[in-house]
Amino acid sequence: MGIDQLVLSYLAGAMDSDGCVRVSKSNRPNRHPAYYSLIVLGQVTPEIPELLKETFGGTVYIRKSMGPYRSMYMYHAWSHAAAAACESMLPYLRIKKKQATLLLEFQGSLDLKYRHHSHWFEIEHPDWKYGDLISVNAAADMMGYTDPNNAVTYALKHGILLSTLSLDTDRNQPSIPQALVLRITADIKRRTNAVRGKRFTIPLPKQLILWRERIYREIRGLNLGHLRDEVPEDQLVEGKLAELNRRNKTTRIIDANELLVVKG
Repeated sequence: MGIDQLVLSYLAGAMDSDGCVRVSKSNRPNRHPAYYSLIVLGQVTPEIPELLKETFGGTVYIRKSMGPYRSMYMYHAWSHAAAAACESMLPYLRIKKKQATLLLEFQGSLDLKYRHHSHWFEIEHPDWKYGDLISVNAAADMMGYTDPNNAVTYALKHGILLSTLSLDTDRNQPSIPQALVLRITADIKRRTNAVRGKRFTIPLPKQLILWRERIYREIRGLNLGHLRDEVPEDQLVEGKLAELNRRNKTTRIIDANELLVVKG
């Protein structure tokens, strides 16, 4: 049974008013950034956060009052639950519609095929079958596989490598694009050198990282833009002051002039 459309329109209005649709980013030393999608809504009463949880899943918790801020019922949903919520509410969203569309695009980027260099290589080189090809055994040697039969067969079966031949053909017959193997091994070597010799599995393609970074920046820009458009500057400053002073571990109080200087 589908979700009542009246409920969806009601929840979409609440998200437009009090919600946040975002893709967050976590930087990790010597590794590609980690991105994840989520939606958040906070209200002083529990009815709408609980209705979101009942409809889409996720969690609800109480954020205790801090300084001038009242206690809030906070709804959070991540990944598939966040995407399902955005997809269901998309026809009714107005203010957060672009963010929801971008979140769905990000969720689509999690498809396993985009993690493979072969996907991007085939787009860049649609005629790769007519280029320089190497055998399965040669590819295994270049990639440093100690068990070439199982390792390369796994790579071919799961789309990590491309081949012009089926898996049960002569393993000494040229069939794998050499340029793709060189791309993968070069990326592994760069990551290995970055962490003093520790060997990684095949890193994510740069095209995928740039795609997710673009989505992250677009959503972040939209959210910051809406915040500045909808909230007067003096209220933004007041809220930021309270946040900074709450986190400040010393007894020094940050004033508005100092904050505006920091903002540039």
